[in-house]
This record gives sequence, C-alpha cells and structure tokens, in this order.
Amino acid sequence: MKIGWFTYSCAALFSFATMIILITIVMRRGTNIGLVMTVLGIIPVSYFAIMAYQNLKMGGTISKGSVAILIVASILSIIGNIGQFEAAKIAPNAGLPFAVISFQSTLIAIASLVIFKDTLTLLQIAGMFMGLGSVLLLSLGK
Repeated sequence: MKIGWFTYSCAALFSFATMIILITIVMRRGTNIGLVMTVLGIIPVSYFAIMAYQNLKMGGTISKGSVAILIVASILSIIGNIGQFEAAKIAPNAGLPFAVISFQSTLIAIASLVIFKDTLTLLQIAGMFMGLGSVLLLSLGK
C-alpha cells in the first residue's frame, strides 16, 4: 500500500503538535531558545547527514543554486523557529501563535500557483478565506 500525501500530512500534524507542546513546556520552565534549538537540532542533523552521505556515496549530486536556496531556507527556518517558540512561551494560550502561523499553508498555496503552476479549486480558495477569518478572530483576543 502506497502512503498518500494526506497520511503523511496527518503524521506530520501529530508529530509537530506533540513536539511543540514539549518544547513549550521546556521553554516555559525557563530554558533558553538557543539551548532548546541546539538540543532539538542534534538528532535531525545527525540523521540527515547520514542520509546525505549515503546519497552522495551512491552518486547523488546537488547544484550550487540548490545549495544557495537551502542556505536561505535555513536562515528563514531559524527566524521562524525562534518566532514560533518565543510566541508560544509568552502567549496566553500556546496554541494561538500556531493558529496564526498555520496560515502559512495559504501563502504556500498562493505562491505555488505562480512558482509551480499548481491549481486551486473555488472550494479550496473559499477554505483559505475561512482560514484567514479564523486567524483574524484569534488575533482579536488578548
């Protein structure tokens, strides 16, 4: 059986939600964001370094342009991670910042229209507007 995009998305949803709760617990106990991100990064970096080594050993390559794109993405990842976990630490409810951040899916969908020539249905566009309304309502609270 082939795993589809929705199944992968659900696995990511529950993994990230649990990760965020655990990190918020640690940060609300006073742990510095630098230490949190260092500890959080050790295992994935090790895992992906092994995967990359195996790929290169088997003849895989990466272009200079792709490396440059990944460097920019890494810098944005640092900014995004600091922002989301600092927001969760000080928000009246740790879920509120992530509700706002989840609007990124709409930004990605819109960018995908231009960059990848992907498509959206009217129902999907309506769903994005509903998501925008949700984000606006959440931001009106304290």
